[in-house]
Amino acid sequence: MIYLSSNISESLETLTKKLDETIKDFDAKALETAAKPLDELYKQVHETIREKLRDAVERLVKKLKEDEALTPEENEVIVKWVVGDAKYYTRMENNLIDWMGECKRLFDVLTHYTFEGIEEDENRLLALGALLTDLKFTLKDVIRYSEAMNRVDQFKSLACVGTPNTESKKLIAEMIERKLID
Repeated sequence: MIYLSSNISESLETLTKKLDETIKDFDAKALETAAKPLDELYKQVHETIREKLRDAVERLVKKLKEDEALTPEENEVIVKWVVGDAKYYTRMENNLIDWMGECKRLFDVLTHYTFEGIEEDENRLLALGALLTDLKFTLKDVIRYSEAMNRVDQFKSLACVGTPNTESKKLIAEMIERKLID
């Protein structure tokens, strides 16, 4: 097991070295073992973000509840707190077009698949299983991206793009408070 220190830089360096050692071998068990620290590092990064923003966010909750106007910088802190992960994910992800194309290709193969008598043919069943596996995992990537986009869009509509009304401010304050507890 890889030890993840409280220092993100050290944890990242340890993780990348371990992944570099194992990714060349294409050994699923070794890759799985090397990938386990990703969850821990992910949690570590998110906890660090939460701690860095916590004081500012608590002050903003008070301002929102008191119906005070927020500066653009304060609005950005709220965006980072509520949907920052989704916003940055959708900005950096660059495979969506490929995933959509692959989903369409796999769907086209599936729609032209001859299902008659398939239950009696193990090879055709195995091929269909492989096709469905590929489609399932590719579709999960598209869904993850779509969910992130939806989170950002929903938040933007709630926050009225930087000029929330009194009711929206209270809803945003409640949302932020829930995330403070989580």
